[in-house]
Amino acid sequence: MIFEDSILSFNSFIRFLIHCNVIFQYLDSEFASKALVKNRKNHELRNTNGGSWSCTVRWAKKRTHECFFSCGWKKFCAANGFQAGDVITFGVDINRSNIINVRKD
Repeated sequence: MIFEDSILSFNSFIRFLIHCNVIFQYLDSEFASKALVKNRKNHELRNTNGGSWSCTVRWAKKRTHECFFSCGWKKFCAANGFQAGDVITFGVDINRSNIINVRKD
């Protein structure tokens, strides 16, 4: 599924990218708690064309649902032309899969 209405209405969040977000991306804690399986590390970033990139999600040890992309995000941004100033949407299907759909709005 690539950005069907069910994804956007169930588990999604929007982010305005600043320079550091293109290099290092924290995920919204409310989104992470609803959309991702806690402590799952391996995920796939998928663009609107169906292309995918492997990424790793690192979970904070002290905070319940704080996490960030530690590997793969920078390559994904470069390959998809994401840069500071872009508005992007992250979405995960209702099954809380390991696929994180990302689109530039």
